[in-house]
Amino acid sequence: MSSQYNNYFEIYDTIHSKKNYIDEVKCIEEYINMIKPFEEVEKILDFGCGTCAHLEILLKNHPSKKAVGVDICQKMIDKASDKKIKNLKLFAGDLNNLNIPDKFDLCISMFNVVNHIESHRELEKVFKNINKYLKEKGILIFDCFNGAAVYKDPPRDRKFNDEFLGKSIEYSSIVKIDYLNDSFTMKNKIKYLGRDYEYELRQKVWTIGLLKDILEKNNFVVKEIFKSFTRDKPDAEDYKICFVCKKRD
Repeated sequence: MSSQYNNYFEIYDTIHSKKNYIDEVKCIEEYINMIKPFEEVEKILDFGCGTCAHLEILLKNHPSKKAVGVDICQKMIDKASDKKIKNLKLFAGDLNNLNIPDKFDLCISMFNVVNHIESHRELEKVFKNINKYLKEKGILIFDCFNGAAVYKDPPRDRKFNDEFLGKSIEYSSIVKIDYLNDSFTMKNKIKYLGRDYEYELRQKVWTIGLLKDILEKNNFVVKEIFKSFTRDKPDAEDYKICFVCKKRD
């Protein structure tokens, strides 16, 4: 798993400033409460934490909880560190190669992190290590692309203008789909505040059935799968989904 964010980490929070992190965090708490009371969650691991937008809200709303954020991109970890979030430890590196001296009640992995994992073998290692870091009856919640929706309605090239924090932004994306390897690549260009940012995002398309098989093989029970950040069951048109999993007893 390689970092794909080095070229635009400076504006990452800006271009995602319209994302409703507050509602997403509320939904995460609802998912947890389906398995056990959120009050019982003391330690949280965020795999692929980025700049810790979700953890920042979680820890602000629940100051007694502690968290660890892990991201492969050092620059994203530096941005998260600048926020000076209380009760948060940060690690830069690959979860498969880190040795974190903690056990957790909950692991979250948001914003398609599993789609940045480029091989079946590596994904198995990630879930195996998450399981290792979770306490007994620990919970795993992650979101990802719905493989059925991606194949039914593949991503397309796009170009648009928008405004963030009162400043205009130009965005364009060229998509190359590799059906034989179940993946697609987005070559993105952003013009913002007089600067040009170019970066490439590679996304692996995992089907629901395959993800369930890998999770169950690595000691997880899939409790629910939802349309992204809702309590609705997904269908083939829903591009984003959320998995709610529990470590097997």
